Amino acid sequence: MNISNNAGKTILVTDYCSTQSKMTNSYLKNLKTGYISFVANQRELNNIPNFPNTIHQENNAVVTNISQVNNFLYLINPTNFSTKS
Repeated sequence: MNISNNAGKTILVTDYCSTQSKMTNSYLKNLKTGYISFVANQRELNNIPNFPNTIHQENNAVVTNISQVNNFLYLINPTNFSTKS
């Protein structure tokens, strides 16, 4: 059942994947179901994965509403980054 998605809610999904093929599969499955996804390659959520080479579902527009979101980065441990840049 997909009650929240069918009700027009935006669903954000974080999957943890150990291989590039699993990452690709995760992105495809979430895209098919209408979910916005981030595929992490580390459970610590302390890096920006270098796969895929281009940002998945990149959106160059200014996002002012959750309905405009195409992707997200889940970075809860920013110790590897000294600035937002």
